[in-house]
Amino acid sequence: MIERGGRSWETMRTGRSQLFRTAEDWAAVRRLPLNKAQPWTDDTVSAIFVALQAGGERIGVLSVQSPNEHAYDENDVTLMEAIARYLAIAVRNQRLFARLQRVAEVDPLTGLANHSTVLRNIDERLAANDGCLGVIFLDVTNFGRINDVYGTRVGDRVLDALAERLATLADAETLVGRFRGDDFALVARRDTRAQIAQLVEEAAARTADLAFRGDDDVIPISVNLGWVTAPEEGSVRADLLALAELRLRLSLQQGGAAVGAEIAPLLRFGSFGDVEPLVEAALVRDPYTRLHLLHVNHIAQAWAPRLQLEGEALETFVRAALLHDIGKLLIPDAILLKPAKLEPHEYRTMQRHAEYGCTLLAGYAGFADVARVVGEHHERWDGLGYPNGLAGTAVDPMARAVSVIDAFSAMTLDRPYHRAIAEADALRELERCSDTQFDPAMVRSFCAMRREASA
Repeated sequence: MIERGGRSWETMRTGRSQLFRTAEDWAAVRRLPLNKAQPWTDDTVSAIFVALQAGGERIGVLSVQSPNEHAYDENDVTLMEAIARYLAIAVRNQRLFARLQRVAEVDPLTGLANHSTVLRNIDERLAANDGCLGVIFLDVTNFGRINDVYGTRVGDRVLDALAERLATLADAETLVGRFRGDDFALVARRDTRAQIAQLVEEAAARTADLAFRGDDDVIPISVNLGWVTAPEEGSVRADLLALAELRLRLSLQQGGAAVGAEIAPLLRFGSFGDVEPLVEAALVRDPYTRLHLLHVNHIAQAWAPRLQLEGEALETFVRAALLHDIGKLLIPDAILLKPAKLEPHEYRTMQRHAEYGCTLLAGYAGFADVARVVGEHHERWDGLGYPNGLAGTAVDPMARAVSVIDAFSAMTLDRPYHRAIAEADALRELERCSDTQFDPAMVRSFCAMRREASA
């Protein structure tokens, strides 16, 4: 730091170079010790001060000193000015680089780590394989409505308020970032999963009483929270993120309660018995299929009471919801995981997953009803579906219901070849296809349930 009144300050202020040859030259100008820590050792007699200037801005001062008189002359000043020009450019570039690096790593609204920084941190911690890694997602309930009603400026201030609370959790082993939109992420390394669970509880507590106080009213801010740990629940970033995002959605359905691995019994309602290996294989095949299966299963559980399903019918429904794409285990990876639109012959192969799934499950005792639902979930109300072209009430009613959930989930979840659409748009699309692709009664029931849940 350049102190006001000294020779460096004068050079910085004016931009003019200064040359001092003798002690008398020093005495003629206000003198501050150059060695601030040990001023009594200051024995400078000759000195040059030149400004560091780049881009029309003075950014510092370069100085050389000597205990000898007449150690420097005008030629040395010229040399120092040339050195200063190059040095100023280097300093300025370094500062620009640091500024750009910060822009590249930091979310401009909240000052937290941005999306790419969060992803990189997850990858680095997974590669380190040191202890337990926790990925915790949080978002604001009905944030879009806050923006719609109060405006995006208020929405930004809500995000700032949440970011400020979460930032207090950051430390050497915990990265706090804004993942996207109103989604925030904590990436934490701990020794045990129990310690990650403690961090989850702390994050929930820090955000429990959050509210935004506007000019006329107070807006309560409800936060949802879903979390996952590695290596217990996966060691691939895409898998962990898919599971954490699903649990974040489930948290919304449960009124904001933190959702972790303890949700597994809910997601896999009933006993799968000998089919358990198929369930495990389906859930680890690829992250997108797993997220979709769990999403459909969860929605089926939420919808079942409205469909008045109980006992064996209920168990068949939620089993079929989780297993509806089990036939994709027999679809080649080159087709199943292709990040682009399928060719006609590839699409025909993909269509066979329904009959493959039916055949797989029919061989297990107690799964005949589930097999039928799985085999018919791509039939259409108008008879133009597959594999058998069944129409109307000839299609199993549970298959008609799974068909609606399957389409809704496909529209509202991101895939490599498809960006998710808003839930409201997905519901309108279901209604548009009612009486052709879907059973109209099922569509009415499903859309009513979803709209009531988000009201």
